[in-house]
Amino acid sequence: MATKHAQKHIYGNSAKIAEINDMDFDIFFYTVGWESRFKEILNRLGDSFMSEKNYVCCFKQGDTKGYDDNAKSEFIKELEEHIEAESESIEFEYSEFETFEEQINDIIYSELELKKRPLKIGFEISSCPRYHILYILGLCISKNYTKEISFFYSEGEYSSTDGGDDFDDFFNSYGVETKIIPYSGSTQNEDKKVFVFSLGFESHFIIDEIMKYEPNFIIFLCANPGYTPEYEGRVKYEIKRIVDFCELPDNMYTLKDAPAGDAISAWQQLKDIENNGIKDAHIIHYAIGTKPHCLALSLNALVNDNLIVKYRIVKKSKNMDVKSNGEFWRYDITNLRVI
Repeated sequence: MATKHAQKHIYGNSAKIAEINDMDFDIFFYTVGWESRFKEILNRLGDSFMSEKNYVCCFKQGDTKGYDDNAKSEFIKELEEHIEAESESIEFEYSEFETFEEQINDIIYSELELKKRPLKIGFEISSCPRYHILYILGLCISKNYTKEISFFYSEGEYSSTDGGDDFDDFFNSYGVETKIIPYSGSTQNEDKKVFVFSLGFESHFIIDEIMKYEPNFIIFLCANPGYTPEYEGRVKYEIKRIVDFCELPDNMYTLKDAPAGDAISAWQQLKDIENNGIKDAHIIHYAIGTKPHCLALSLNALVNDNLIVKYRIVKKSKNMDVKSNGEFWRYDITNLRVI
């Protein structure tokens, strides 16, 4: 069953799918990472699938690769056998954000100049860093590069969320430094602040931000229902920990629920954000929850001038496998300005 939502110049549609059979992608980006769910897209490419340009993206952080060489080679081999064409592999340095932005802009703009029309782009995001996902969304919509950009995502299955060392180390591998996602609004009024957290398993960082900046109001965008009941329980634990530690009164925060994998449903939950008694405030979205919910935050920022989206920068990569649980999503974002 599809979820649909339109606001200003953007129309979004999300649905779980079995196959991708589009024949008219101009560019398709794939991402290779440690999370084995990145390979799930190979099971979803239908017989009719076709993309004119195919780019396999991977990331490294200094001397540390964010992927396995053998898994990358096997992925490219199987992909090229299916599409019966060559792909181009690009390795990005994770923290060189400006270099990434320039390269991606060059790729898309070159194709735009060649086609002389807005493009149709596909992007598999399961193992892609959030900043890079949201940058491409903002670039394509803000500059009218695309008539439609489609994101594809495999729900993940962590080995454990019981607070074990490996699990906590993975989610605490992020630092305290943040970076504003380009094309996500402006900082107009900083006197009255509202924080919107797409809630994952990172309460340490959220507590730090609340204690440091003392927002006037807080919205928690919760992954509920989650991918599993265990994940839902972990999110409830994180909320209680934040509320108790920061001593938040009931009138200072609210919870908004959306399915963990449904970007458009999450976007719907944010549409009336200014009706929570926080009109004219400067709103900061923190993209730290599920990747679909992070997409929702950026979509909301693209249609509102008083919002920015912040990304929490990884200080050191931690490798942790996240397998596909078999649920595969598609999010079609249509730019109504170029239809």
